[in-house]
Amino acid sequence: MQTTTLSLDNIHANGALFANLLGARGAIQSNAAAQFDQYDTPASRWVTVHDGDRVMAAMRLTPTTHRCGVFSYRIRDAQRGLVDGIDSNPLFEDAPVADYVWECSRLFVAPDLTPAQTVRAWRHLATELMRAARAVGASTMIGMLTTDVVDRARRAGLDLAEAGPTVTVNGKSAVCVRASMQAALH
Repeated sequence: MQTTTLSLDNIHANGALFANLLGARGAIQSNAAAQFDQYDTPASRWVTVHDGDRVMAAMRLTPTTHRCGVFSYRIRDAQRGLVDGIDSNPLFEDAPVADYVWECSRLFVAPDLTPAQTVRAWRHLATELMRAARAVGASTMIGMLTTDVVDRARRAGLDLAEAGPTVTVNGKSAVCVRASMQAALH
């Protein structure tokens, strides 16, 4: 199991990994051949846990300062009423817009992994997230996770604090969380 953080600068050097990530994300999250949305931008990073070209887990990182047309980042746009499937305000306060805050989204771990592989994938994902945060100067991550995933992320070593109420996202309970990357930056 290995980790790679993809960006516009290195996608070309990683073969089919980015296409395979979008394919795995589509199969798991939307029952489609691939899943790509308006938040997959040139400013994004994609933290990937893989075995060769097989993607086992991944998440997308997007700077909260980035804009693409009317869109910014998923949680802020949900707060602004621009995201279908999220009908209420997901945060206790206004969505942050700062160079040191990045959003984590589209997190998945392949459902066909063995229990031992799943634990390893989560640990690799958490470790690579901290490395990726350091590389972009982020000290805080914000994300929306289904409530069952919050416990798994904490067991993998992420220090998460709830940043909003439990909301329904496409029929599932989810909550916004904030993670400090300060320990990883020292």
